[in-house]
Amino acid sequence: MNICIAGWYFHRPLLTAIAQSGYSAFIVKNRDGETCGIPWMLSPENRGLEFGCYQRYLMGRWDGVSDVLFIQDDGEIVGRALQEIAELAENPEIDQAFIFRDEYEEFMNAGHSGRAFWCRASFLET
Repeated sequence: MNICIAGWYFHRPLLTAIAQSGYSAFIVKNRDGETCGIPWMLSPENRGLEFGCYQRYLMGRWDGVSDVLFIQDDGEIVGRALQEIAELAENPEIDQAFIFRDEYEEFMNAGHSGRAFWCRASFLET
């Protein structure tokens, strides 16, 4: 699994957890900020907000074969969250999944939007 991070807040605990996770990560950032050693590119026009960052990642950095976790840089990673997200690939019926903090956040967003989402590589190719 690759991780694409939309960079604006540069929340150190999140970036540190991702940098130490062993997963391939990349930040598309809209302004200057510390990336905790994660490779990055600057996209200062901030066109499309986080989805603009995700598009720039797909068009210029994605390897074309890896599943991708797209995440904003102001969240938290706790416990085995990254491993559990990567395990979504084991279920062939799941092509993409929104990632929520908890059931309340999922309910408030009607299960349709989250601060992070995972996509299978074959889903991204279409």
